[in-house]
Amino acid sequence: MAGIRGINLLSGEERILKKRAVSLRAKELGKWLVLITIFYSIFVAIVFAVGMYLSFQINSIKGKASSLEEKIKSEQKKESLELAIKERVKEIAKILGSRIDYSVLVNKILSLAPSSDVVFQEIDFSKGKIKFSGQAANLIAMNNFLDKLLEEEKNSFSYIYLDSFARIKDGSYSFSFEIDFKK
Repeated sequence: MAGIRGINLLSGEERILKKRAVSLRAKELGKWLVLITIFYSIFVAIVFAVGMYLSFQINSIKGKASSLEEKIKSEQKKESLELAIKERVKEIAKILGSRIDYSVLVNKILSLAPSSDVVFQEIDFSKGKIKFSGQAANLIAMNNFLDKLLEEEKNSFSYIYLDSFARIKDGSYSFSFEIDFKK
């Protein structure tokens, strides 16, 4: 046997028709493959574009969220500071409300003294009491001032203490007294 060749039982025309049918199917299949490839490429491109868009939106939202978080933290700091200040103001108001208005009482004492006869040289607010030092032109002016002061003691003062009283060479009198106000 010299070589086995296949025997072609199909006629020449049928062979050509069969080749054409296979060729047509291959062309049709090729068209479908091209269409599927195009649609797949478009689909992948759309998915990629949507992914990029969503990624951009996520980053944008994260940036806004971060900015808003910083703003909230800043506002929280302001709010806590504001609350602390309000508490301090309440405490100060409470302290000031319980304090004696010394200016009114000092003005009352100064108004009791005859303007030309009794002159105050020093007013000291140390140790929770007020100490007045001054000079009286004569003993009568000093006596009138002390009488008015003792009368006022019943209403405004818890005590009056005459610290010093002395006659000066020129005939006037120096004095010093301490007053504690009623609380």
